[in-house]
Amino acid sequence: MNNEKASADFMKTMNYRFDLNPLSKELFLRIKHSTLLNRPTLKRAFLFISASLVIVFSGYNGFAQRVPSLAENIEFLSTFSKDAPSSWGDDDNVQVYFVSVSKTSTRPFYIRVFDADIGGAHDMAKGPFDSQTSFSVYGGNSCYSSKAAKGVNPEKGYDSGLKIVEKTIGAESTYDNKWMTLGPFNPREGEYDKFMDAYIFKFIIEGQSGNDGNLYYFFLSSKSESNVEIPGSNAFCYEMSFRVPRVKNKIPHLYPFIDSEVIKVKIHNFDFDNGGEIRLTSVAKNSHVVKAYGDNNWVTSIHDVESKERNTSYDINLLDAASFNNDMTIFVTNQYDETLPFFTKPINGVPKYTYSVGVKYQEK
Repeated sequence: MNNEKASADFMKTMNYRFDLNPLSKELFLRIKHSTLLNRPTLKRAFLFISASLVIVFSGYNGFAQRVPSLAENIEFLSTFSKDAPSSWGDDDNVQVYFVSVSKTSTRPFYIRVFDADIGGAHDMAKGPFDSQTSFSVYGGNSCYSSKAAKGVNPEKGYDSGLKIVEKTIGAESTYDNKWMTLGPFNPREGEYDKFMDAYIFKFIIEGQSGNDGNLYYFFLSSKSESNVEIPGSNAFCYEMSFRVPRVKNKIPHLYPFIDSEVIKVKIHNFDFDNGGEIRLTSVAKNSHVVKAYGDNNWVTSIHDVESKERNTSYDINLLDAASFNNDMTIFVTNQYDETLPFFTKPINGVPKYTYSVGVKYQEK
């Protein structure tokens, strides 16, 4: 499939699903007709970024403000301190998110973290709480464009860019079951990405000293004391560690985007124990089984991608049979071992399996 046909097909799909407004169409077309897209290495970046623009400007911002989002049905991210057992579900004690803010945005914004402390409500103790978690925001050159920044392990360069702010929290009642605000941030402090036509910030949450687990979520806000949506903002990550809900009818969903070049995906999950199940749903897959059991181990499964699944999102849903807390880590790669992004709002909507009805004719 050539670049022109791929982008045309994607634009057709996006218009159908989201009814793009004039601003998002203008940005999409500006990128689409860029001479840079003649370079094959930028084709996947175009599809990924143009999809991001659709979400950012199509009026679905509310789902993207809370991280994890309502669409994902995940209440808490989980980051454990460096001496916590890996069997608790966090493989590397680091969570990295990226935040995009529209180039047209001129007002400062904030990142508000709920229950940032590590002690008291929601958190997981190994003996008395004695741990710390750092929350850092990066901007400037290479904060997003660095390859290491998008990796699934905290290797050299994962914290690239200019550190704007860092706050380290222990067992502090000030933030227990309450909000902690970071900022304000000038949108232009981020790294400008010409494909998104937006400024990108990196938000790193890292377990420091101790052996306890920190459970939290965050919100992108235009206000420091309340949660008010930021027009044109979005958030995404390449690996996620989180708490699986114990409520049986509350099923978490993760939405990796499958671009036009993906022919296979490998789903990597760590420490999804307790007898639960992981299923994969798409426009062509009806609750396919994903390998799941891996107490304190990584388990992978490979799935072929059908043509009609390209330029859509997959729905990885987790059916947990746990009678106690279960935290896990997950990421997805393509046939090139490149990580695929999880969006807070699924690109092209939540995928629905398309049933086909066969009709047979019998000659008399």
